[in-house]
Amino acid sequence: MKTYRTEQLIPAESWSWAQQHYPGQWEYSFWVVDGWHITDLPLSSTIVPREYEKIGRYPHRGMVVEITGGDREQLLGLNISHLSLSRIAAVDDAITLSSLRNNPNINAEAVRIANLVYNRVEASGILQQRMAPERSAPSDLVLRVGLLLAKNPLVCSLCSGLMHIRPANRLLQPSPDRIESSNGDYGPNNFQLVHLACNLAKNRFTVAEFQEWLTLASAGVAPEQCDSGHDD
Repeated sequence: MKTYRTEQLIPAESWSWAQQHYPGQWEYSFWVVDGWHITDLPLSSTIVPREYEKIGRYPHRGMVVEITGGDREQLLGLNISHLSLSRIAAVDDAITLSSLRNNPNINAEAVRIANLVYNRVEASGILQQRMAPERSAPSDLVLRVGLLLAKNPLVCSLCSGLMHIRPANRLLQPSPDRIESSNGDYGPNNFQLVHLACNLAKNRFTVAEFQEWLTLASAGVAPEQCDSGHDD
């Protein structure tokens, strides 16, 4: 069984409406491939009057109410018609929950990285040696990280070098990085996996500034050849 990003399975206008009225909800969903439609949809209070009265009342508040007896017979007697659903091409970044659980290395690494992020989010806004910036992270971060770790090849988003899970050299292990350092959000549009060493080097600087440093460092330019910023 797979879950998909809802925005990739429904019309764009429907997703836009949902996020406008219910922001942050229903980000993932199952892909419905078949269904049926009640032809003449009656009011619930008229078709299942006895069970309808239980909804929202103790001890059924917040619980599922089982439809039984005569109410059930009336419900099963409703006319239904087959609902033709438009097929959507398979989504490339579908998340397989079972595959994540069945791969202990990726699962453990995804949990480790997500916990690092959640710890940073928890510490945000706290006055330390300096004010830790306000940060936020999605609740499904483990799944997002697991998806990134499952890529083959797994490469650093900053230097494009290969990354390995649990390498002997910890500086080469995957590390969570915000693409735009000034943005505290770890959401999908501002999140990437990079070498720990690259993350430490980038720090609070922009990707462009890091790439400039990386180009210079890779070229092996001697210090005396670098522009010191002073006129001769």
